[in-house]
Amino acid sequence: IRSYLYAADMAIWIWKACIQAFPFYIIGSKNEMRIKDLALCTVQALNLPEERIVIENVSSEFSRYVADSDETKNLLKIQSEVSIIDGIKKMYSWWQDEQRSE
Repeated sequence: IRSYLYAADMAIWIWKACIQAFPFYIIGSKNEMRIKDLALCTVQALNLPEERIVIENVSSEFSRYVADSDETKNLLKIQSEVSIIDGIKKMYSWWQDEQRSE
């Protein structure tokens, strides 16, 4: 289980943290997401057929890396602006543009 924060949101968070000069910030989303959930969000965002998702050899033991960034959000008065679905769409659009320019 991991968390995901759109790159532009993270850049804003880091920029504000540097300006505030507070010695320690936890930057990131605290919304937990399994790889399967991320795959399903990608399917939804890009209108792909769901039957293409194959997840094999999934262990019942999993690692979790999700930081609680509530204090940072409150201190810096910030929030995530881009949803996971919109972030996937923006990333895919960027990737398509890159492919066309090659």
